[in-house]
This record gives sequence, C-alpha cells and structure tokens, in this order.
Amino acid sequence: ASEGLVVRRRGRGTFVAAPKTTLPGIQGLGLSYTQLMQQAGMYPSTRVLRQDVLPASEEVAGQLSIPPGEPVVRIIRLRMAAGEIMAIETSYIPARVVPGLEQVELANVSLHSLLEQRFGLSLAYATDMLEISVAGPYEAGLLQIPEGGPVALVNSLNCLADDTPLVFNQIVHRGDRFRSVLRRTHLPVE
Repeated sequence: ASEGLVVRRRGRGTFVAAPKTTLPGIQGLGLSYTQLMQQAGMYPSTRVLRQDVLPASEEVAGQLSIPPGEPVVRIIRLRMAAGEIMAIETSYIPARVVPGLEQVELANVSLHSLLEQRFGLSLAYATDMLEISVAGPYEAGLLQIPEGGPVALVNSLNCLADDTPLVFNQIVHRGDRFRSVLRRTHLPVE
C-alpha cells in the first residue's frame, strides 16, 4: 500500500491499484487537456456538469482583471480518460468576450479550439499554480474517490498574446491516478 500497488478500503478489503498515468513534462506545456491525454496515450472525454453566467467573485475577478460582479461564463466539467473520471475542471471567462458561450454544446469539445474558431481568441500562454491537497466531500463524490484522498489542485490562468487574462481554470486532479515528470536544465555555475 505504501508503494501504491494496492489500495485498502475500510470494510471492503484490499485491491490492486490502477496504474498512474504519467503526464508528459516539458512537452506538455501549452497543450489542452485533450492534447495532453492523447500525448499520454489515453482517449480523453468530457461530461459537462454546469454551464451558466454568474457575477464574478472577488477571486475570479482578480484573476481575470475584471471588476467583481462582472458577468462570467462558468463551465464545470468532468475530465475523463479511457472512461475513468480524472479531474473536475471549472473554467471562468468574461461573458462580454464570448457572447452565447453558455449555450454552446461543450461535451467532448476543446474549449481552446472553440475560443479560437468561434470567437477569434487565440490563447498564447498559461500560468499554472499547483498545490497538493485532499478531497473534500464534493470533490470525493464527483471524482469517485474516498474523502480525504490525495488531489492536485491547479489554478491555471490562460492569457492572450497581449497578456490579457481570458480563461481562469480551477482543476482538481485525482492524486491517485497522475504523476508528472519535469525536466530541469542545470545552469552553468558562475
């Protein structure tokens, strides 16, 4: 169990653990979830849980550099690979730049591609902040993992080439199914 090969479930027994998916490291930068899963050799799919317009909270407004209360499109999706739920992704986009997005069918559609093709908005880069945590009741229920199970929280801010923030994502990844490899380059010692 300490090596991650088996999983113990109270009152149910011990089971062989599913292998972790190793996400590509540096090659994965700039890829959408769909592209990342394909690069990892998995078939990606998405289930939309909610798609609506609401006033931006202080946190969302701060990330998107808009006034609090400005309307944003919120999209909550379950991200899957090979039919298994891997992450909960909540995206926020200023509603004024994507009119009608809350009514567009987004199941199994790349949001990045849609933004470019339908709205002419091409994302140039993203800044990600990763934090390790444990699943609360909401996350555990959606991810189908035990409450208190490991999760990786990623806050991702996707920007246009002129540095305008466009999409703020809050992603909760199952910690029991992912690992990532990062390549570091050593700089010469001065």
